[in-house]
Amino acid sequence: MNKSRKIGNIKPKNNLQKIRESNKYSQLKVAEDNNTYQELISRIESGSRNATLDFMIQLSKYYNCSMDYICDLTDDPTPISILSSKSDLTEKEKHILSQYNSLNKEDKLRFEAIIDGVIIALKNIQ
Repeated sequence: MNKSRKIGNIKPKNNLQKIRESNKYSQLKVAEDNNTYQELISRIESGSRNATLDFMIQLSKYYNCSMDYICDLTDDPTPISILSSKSDLTEKEKHILSQYNSLNKEDKLRFEAIIDGVIIALKNIQ
């Protein structure tokens, strides 16, 4: 018997689809990576099926975004742990971090390589 907790009437859909598409993932890839079926991902995204709390937490970790974002309670996908631990960040830094978090894994690696190159170049100029 599955003892997963259920989220009442919350039917996450808009941001789940947005973050999946921003990562350039298909529903099938998300389903395979999370050991489930493409049809379940489709139904959750369309709002015709509620997700269990456990599955929503799993998706939050998978996409490295906040549960508030998964539940369509905010448009900022930045994980709360990052925001709260970095409370001294400027608004511009938070925006950059949010944009970084919205990238797919390959683009994050490219971005990190570019930043590393810029930092090395700046140190060589000084």
